[in-house]
Amino acid sequence: MILQYPKLAHPVDYSEAAIKTLSSDYRIEPKYDGIRLITIKDNSDVRFLTRSQRDITEKLQYLRDEFSVVPCNTLLDGELTLSVDGKREELGNIQKVIGSTAARAAKMIEEIGKPIFNVFDVLWYDGKPLQDEPLRRRLWDLEELYMETDSIRPIEEIHGLSIEEAFKKVTGNGSEGIVVKDLNRSYDGSLWVRWKSVNTIDIVVMGFNPPSGRYAGKPVVGSLQGFQFDPVSKSWIKVANIYGLSDVERAQFYEIFKQNPRTKIVVEAKYSHRFPSGRFRFCSFLRVRDDKIALDCTYSSKK
Repeated sequence: MILQYPKLAHPVDYSEAAIKTLSSDYRIEPKYDGIRLITIKDNSDVRFLTRSQRDITEKLQYLRDEFSVVPCNTLLDGELTLSVDGKREELGNIQKVIGSTAARAAKMIEEIGKPIFNVFDVLWYDGKPLQDEPLRRRLWDLEELYMETDSIRPIEEIHGLSIEEAFKKVTGNGSEGIVVKDLNRSYDGSLWVRWKSVNTIDIVVMGFNPPSGRYAGKPVVGSLQGFQFDPVSKSWIKVANIYGLSDVERAQFYEIFKQNPRTKIVVEAKYSHRFPSGRFRFCSFLRVRDDKIALDCTYSSKK
């Protein structure tokens, strides 16, 4: 297998205009809130890589045994979650597993349960490259190779509902939202329309504003300064001040920037809406995104 790290699909947020870019042949899936995971089984071993190409194989030793059912020279794309529902409140424990040492990760997995690899795409199957095949064709191979285990499951299609009905059903069950995928597109040209119950944005923290009020003079940050990369001008554009940090998080970010003022940290934040200027209003911190790289957070002038 000639492995080139896959060009990960970039979803767009739901809108009537985004839906119109899909062909009439699409698939609706629940959106899980977990860690994006690429799994590679070649002639020598099984490897697990995050979106930022970080190798976390040693943290998921239990999952390697499950891959005995997968042919050699196969590459799968999916989401690592703590349950079959992939709820947001479980994401913190997944991140702790990924961020721990191998020994600590094994102990945590004994306590919280084995994370599940939810497979939604296949780029290589049994030595055959599939990136240029339409999603419909790739899903045929995914069905062929798949043998259900305790920790490897396919993400199932939502059948018989309109996009709006599927969104209401999924969010009513407490999940984050849905993803609508064009079945006629290749992997590199894939288009995902993502509809979430809250507006969130991945953003790069490159500094902070000084604290005020009861925090004034303390070794903590005030708000965080959020930026996105503009691929047109090749520059970083400030798009938000990020609030909503706990006292612990304020101190942690202060220490990070004290040690390296030039650091870049990818975070996820929620917001109310976007101004015509391109800035995000009422932006609140949700979590650090260790699984993403800064240049993935691109700026668009489209509102």
